[in-house]
Amino acid sequence: MKESGYYPPGAEFDPSAPWNESDKSIYLVEMEYYGDIVLIRRTYIAKDDWEDETANIDPEVFEEFCSKKLKLDYEEIQRKEEKIDLRDIKEKKHRYRIITSHGEFTTSYRELEDLT
Repeated sequence: MKESGYYPPGAEFDPSAPWNESDKSIYLVEMEYYGDIVLIRRTYIAKDDWEDETANIDPEVFEEFCSKKLKLDYEEIQRKEEKIDLRDIKEKKHRYRIITSHGEFTTSYRELEDLT
């Protein structure tokens, strides 16, 4: 392989160089006791050592997101003073099945991250 010249000599294809390292993170979506959603990015620093970066999704923002995914009229739900209660979250192959009191839908970590 011929080097491009954009990196220090001999470092372009070095697997330990920062630009060649793969993302050593896992992404988790957890439901707290009161139904709030927490996104966790767990980055492995060293063997058996990691660092968590967390973000919470505002309950109102999440309820509006659920309304759109379930094709419900969010304003009508608000007028009736109803709530879309989160019942469970199931993860399968980096996709998340969100189960609510008004139905269920599938989403990705990226979509949920955009809500934070």
